[in-house]
Amino acid sequence: MLMLPVHSKRIAALHFDPDTERLWIAFRDGCIHSVERIDTGKVMHLLSKIPLEKSTYFQTHP
Repeated sequence: MLMLPVHSKRIAALHFDPDTERLWIAFRDGCIHSVERIDTGKVMHLLSKIPLEKSTYFQTHP
């Protein structure tokens, strides 16, 4: 899964799968959670508010 690095104290990275409408959240403490049935428009709005890291995507294994 490709994760988008995020500049946040608690969140390390995000991944949104528009096919399943699931948002994956990787926290800095190592936990990974997902939110089901999230609206694509809401995710895009959320991502526009979060400062992203300057690094590129990185690969994880769910």
